[in-house]
Amino acid sequence: MLKKLFCGVLAGVIAFSSFSMLGNTSAKAASNLPPSPVVQKEKSETTYSPSSLSAQSSIESEVQPYGAKGFMVKLAIQTIKVAIDKGGSVLNYIIKWFDKDTASYFTKNKSKVIKALNQLEDWIDDASDLTQSTIKTKLNSLLRSAGVPSTYSLSIADAIARTITWLIL
Repeated sequence: MLKKLFCGVLAGVIAFSSFSMLGNTSAKAASNLPPSPVVQKEKSETTYSPSSLSAQSSIESEVQPYGAKGFMVKLAIQTIKVAIDKGGSVLNYIIKWFDKDTASYFTKNKSKVIKALNQLEDWIDDASDLTQSTIKTKLNSLLRSAGVPSTYSLSIADAIARTITWLIL
């Protein structure tokens, strides 16, 4: 059920992003401007006081992360966190990459993995490169800082990075 919901949301995001980017690609190529990693919106509010009739305006800025890939990676991380807690086919996909010792360590220390995944999810906003190898390297360092021994952290990071790619594609 969760996988079907995720696949439906993912298909919608991919369809929306591909249709919305059709016109933007030719405009960016013609202008030769570097792509900006942050989209900034400005909201303007004007208030009038009845006694003085002077306008006071305030501008509020809202910064949002750029890119559908970051959004999809965050959804994949959230799906993995739920799967680690509840089980299911996503957890089976992760565990199939482990040897017996790593699988045993993983099941006994889920809280450390969840902690590292929370930090990885926060890191996604600032990341400029979201390839599988980059996610694996960052998650490996986060797992080690969460207290996972290096003998297990690399294989756990590799399995989770593969699962993120599997969920996105």
